[in-house]
Amino acid sequence: MPTLIDTDEAYRKCQALADSHYENFPVAKMLPAKLRKHVAAIYAFARTADDIADEEHETIAADSPLRVEKLRRFESQLLVGSPAELDPQWAWIFVALAETIKKFDIPVQLLRDLVDAFAQDVVKKRYDDFLQLLDYCRQHIAKYAMPKEIEFRDDLPKTLVGKVAYRVLEEEEAAKAAAAAAEADEKETVEAK
Repeated sequence: MPTLIDTDEAYRKCQALADSHYENFPVAKMLPAKLRKHVAAIYAFARTADDIADEEHETIAADSPLRVEKLRRFESQLLVGSPAELDPQWAWIFVALAETIKKFDIPVQLLRDLVDAFAQDVVKKRYDDFLQLLDYCRQHIAKYAMPKEIEFRDDLPKTLVGKVAYRVLEEEEAAKAAAAAAEADEKETVEAK
């Protein structure tokens, strides 16, 4: 018979993951205490799905369909009706998450969409055109952070040691912005005459 996990213990495990994972989530500590456990439960779900998608390289190839299968098994736990039926390796996440989903009326589809995005990362590494890239961005980036434009380059400026020269990119962007502003000013001046 599966071991049932207490909801408080489940939240403690979620918080422990948020605090201890090498890609930890310190923002949760800055939230009001009454929200921390709920954010930790969502973080535990997202962190675990991300780890399934891109960890365990010594046992599963990076692009293996086994990663997607495991992600789907993980995602299926969202639909389990009874805590006793949960997969024991993830039960603590879904016990805490179920309460958080209920309390805040979180649409389960948002969590499924997140798993879909991780699965996409496993199977698709390159995009053939701008529309595919835009679809990828929609799945992986918050609306407010969506790029207004994407510039394709054959190569990036590099430093002497071969790293991307971000300063050069910033200078190029500043020059483009200045040129666009000058062009807009010139257009205004012509229109005003």
